[in-house]
Amino acid sequence: MANRGRTRTFGWIVLIIGTILLVSHYHPISLDWTAVLMIIGIGLFVAGILQKDHGAVFPGTFLFLFGLLFSLKNSRIILMDWWELWPVILLLLGIAFLAHYIFDTDRKGRLLPGILLIAIAFLLLFVPFCWYDIFYWVSKLWPVILIITGLYLIIKSTRRRKNDEIT
Repeated sequence: MANRGRTRTFGWIVLIIGTILLVSHYHPISLDWTAVLMIIGIGLFVAGILQKDHGAVFPGTFLFLFGLLFSLKNSRIILMDWWELWPVILLLLGIAFLAHYIFDTDRKGRLLPGILLIAIAFLLLFVPFCWYDIFYWVSKLWPVILIITGLYLIIKSTRRRKNDEIT
């Protein structure tokens, strides 16, 4: 069943690319790579909503927003340097996780990464601090992050095992 959903999503991508090429052949339109990325993103998003397996919502949202970001950067609406855009990409990933969660609430594992990525992106974008301070704190706290991640994985595995035993 999941294979049928992937085939349908791939069909949407091929349909969109073929339509773009056909229209550009008979009508002179100027499409750069960012517009094509946004169109493919919209197609994946729509395909993800229309099918029961909403797996295409995440890449569709991300590709659309990624293309939009670079389109705004190329048109000089966003004046940030390229090296300053990486927190914005974290923000886009967080939004994509939230969009996937909204359309597929059965997968609760999409909510926490979305919120965390958006919070980290806002922190990096709007709180002025020295990069040296970030590297200092990360170098001191990374074992704590590993401990928390390990505890989370152990608890998740234990809950999954208990649910499997009940059913």
